[in-house]
Amino acid sequence: MISLRGKIPVTIHPVFFLVAAIIGFLYSQSIPLTLVWILVIMISVLFHEMGHALTAMAFGQKAKIELVGFGGLTHHNGKTLKPWQSFIVVLNGPLAGFLLFGLALFFRQFLSEKGVFYYGVSIAVYINLFWTIINLLPIQPLDGGKLLSITFEKMFGHRGIRLSYLTSLILATGFAILFFVLGAIIAGAIFFLFAFESYRAWSSLKNISSSDRDVALQEMLKKAVEKEESGQTWEAENILTEILGKAEKGLIHNSALEMLGKLYYERGDYERAFSCLFSIKEMLTVETIQIFHKISGMMEKWDIVFELSDQAYSAEPNFETALLNASSQAVRGDMRATLGWLMRARNDGAQDLSSYVQRP
Repeated sequence: MISLRGKIPVTIHPVFFLVAAIIGFLYSQSIPLTLVWILVIMISVLFHEMGHALTAMAFGQKAKIELVGFGGLTHHNGKTLKPWQSFIVVLNGPLAGFLLFGLALFFRQFLSEKGVFYYGVSIAVYINLFWTIINLLPIQPLDGGKLLSITFEKMFGHRGIRLSYLTSLILATGFAILFFVLGAIIAGAIFFLFAFESYRAWSSLKNISSSDRDVALQEMLKKAVEKEESGQTWEAENILTEILGKAEKGLIHNSALEMLGKLYYERGDYERAFSCLFSIKEMLTVETIQIFHKISGMMEKWDIVFELSDQAYSAEPNFETALLNASSQAVRGDMRATLGWLMRARNDGAQDLSSYVQRP
């Protein structure tokens, strides 16, 4: 890994060179010319990312650049940007690409067509035009997708973010199918991955609310996590309770409820833990599903234990989980399933099964 210090730190991961080399060799079929491709790709990606980074710095933020497998990433942080500022930060990456395309096209006319320098500049003309146009497609995680997300959020509020991912999903799927039909397997696979990531983001944002964009609430949740990790659980509880008073729904609300439920569970206050987790049982993380499964068994909520059986066992495949599942099946009167879970519990190390199974 190569790290370059400066006002805008740059980190270049080895996989970037590998991917650039593969692209270069596929087009040139020559090792010396592949080196030219690697150099041109690196300069082009850096130029693009500098468009993002310099704009972010102009708005008072700090920026750093990473060159990774399939391109570059610009990380910027500092004071919160206004929507129009975020839009310009994103837009100036593609504009930098168009600028480099124009410069390369202009200087190429003064070069001999037989020289390697002409070859390299021609590559710069091609990739900065083609890749910049592709990058402006309204598909996440391309810059065009980010621009669409900023625009839709401004127009439709927090629902606009989810709408942008739905648009991205539809378009990415369409382009993936098109590329597969045309025989461009690699491009089709890349856009298929874009479609998958768009779908995952779209699904995860179904519970987003306006409060999730509240920076103050985000900071409060972060502080609650820090308090909990340092063992200051009562302080964490107070912060989480305050968050719930301000955020009536949304991802921050759900995260606060989940954290609060886990705190109550660790203290042995199972009724309050159950109350917190039950209201968001469809959105729990894998770890918390297993905790909620245990609490439900303690409180003899066998319908919930049954509902969470497979998920809980996948999260923690041990005999205690299997025995709870067996108990829930026994309450339902399903002896075949009960015996199945008992056999699994025995295989997982349970000794005296009769002392564990709870009967209706």
